Amino acid sequence: MSGHKDRKQDSPKVGPKVGPKAGPKAGPKAGPKIGPIGSRTAKQIIKQPSTQAVDQVVSPATAQAVDQAVDQAVDQAADQATAQATNQASAQASAQAKNFRCGTVGLIGRPNAGKSTLMNSLVGTHLSITASKPQTTRHRIVGIRSEDNAQLVMVDTPGMHKHTPRALNRQLNRTADTVLDDVDVLVFVVDARRWSEDDELVVSKLGRLTQPVVLALNKIDRIQDRSTLLPMIEKLSKLYAFAAVVPISAWKHDGIQQLVRSITPLLPEQAALYASDELTDRSERFLAAEHIREQLIRRLGEELPYATTVTIERYAMDGRLHRIDANIWVERDGQKAIVIGDGGARLKDIGTFARKRMESIFGGKVFLTLWVKVKENWSDSDASLQQFGYME
Repeated sequence: MSGHKDRKQDSPKVGPKVGPKAGPKAGPKAGPKIGPIGSRTAKQIIKQPSTQAVDQVVSPATAQAVDQAVDQAVDQAADQATAQATNQASAQASAQAKNFRCGTVGLIGRPNAGKSTLMNSLVGTHLSITASKPQTTRHRIVGIRSEDNAQLVMVDTPGMHKHTPRALNRQLNRTADTVLDDVDVLVFVVDARRWSEDDELVVSKLGRLTQPVVLALNKIDRIQDRSTLLPMIEKLSKLYAFAAVVPISAWKHDGIQQLVRSITPLLPEQAALYASDELTDRSERFLAAEHIREQLIRRLGEELPYATTVTIERYAMDGRLHRIDANIWVERDGQKAIVIGDGGARLKDIGTFARKRMESIFGGKVFLTLWVKVKENWSDSDASLQQFGYME
């Protein structure tokens, strides 16, 4: 078992002071009668009375009763003002809700079509991990985009693929399938440069669905002659009645606003599901494991990333410092040596880049410790997939 530690090393707000506010001075002029108190009749001073003014008009016992009556009148007026403000706010919220749209949007497609890059572009931060290698996304990940008139709750999914030699591949397909029936709108993300048998697999699943599907032709920034998109759009429009077809470049943020404008009218009219400053429903613990795995995928060979996964053994806060202990799992001793690298150099790089990414997302310093462990054949074992959190 090998380990690596990577480490990289704010004032209280003071609000305005609030002091006593002097009210207007009251004279000895008496106000209207408020009824008998005992065997006597008291008179109330309407303006805020001073003790001296009350003493001039009534006895101490009567003054106490007057104070109680004044307090009661003030409380009643405050209650009425609060109720009126609450009713106005409720009416405004109701009117806003009638014009506000919110719903879930599933991002589906084959592996490496750019779904996670699109998710990050829509949310405005690096939430879903990305890499040039397929099958980077292994979980359903929620990202939230809030606007003045709508809230889009995106669900990133693993890429659907026909070749499923291992239990992990089959579980990824099942995870993606569950999204099809759970969302209000689907966005089918296609690499505009080519159509594959995995794209055909996705289309074959759309026929039974009732919710609208938007086609997003991605990676148009890599096509020199945009006119070549027209035959592809015509071809795909014959395969399925898409609610809209939007050419985009998720990487370049091209066409993203048009995509949002195409999705929003398809969402149900309802209030927002999340606060406007929320970006995901996933925990920092989950995101930490994902960003370590992202660096594994980016810094290892073509095959090895598919034999790796990450678990978080400890996540603790020490003030604003995030202390994280994580295990990197591989399937063979030879893979363990590759992950560690000569003198632990590769493991150090993985930890450094993962830590920097986490610090930018979490908004605080991270102390990260990595260990590399072996669990034979974990990616083809349902029990191991359950242990590592792939069967949610």
